[in-house]
Amino acid sequence: MANWLLAVALGNQLPSLISFQIPKLKAMGLNLEGANYFRFFTIAMLVTSVIYMFVSRFYRERAYIQHYQDAALVPPVLASGAPT
Repeated sequence: MANWLLAVALGNQLPSLISFQIPKLKAMGLNLEGANYFRFFTIAMLVTSVIYMFVSRFYRERAYIQHYQDAALVPPVLASGAPT
């Protein structure tokens, strides 16, 4: 959950940093006003999704499931945390 909140927080900072840099980017020839501002983020999402397509090919799923026999050796625990 903490990683998700960190990702959201960093994702919220990106438009803020871009908006802060608009005058400097305009001086460099990159105009991010009006529809160009939204096109910039659309292209950024497209590039990110293409990168994800390549990264996802190397992702290997792992299952962390205990065997039924191993689960029988563990005593059940009540909601309060006390063993039964």
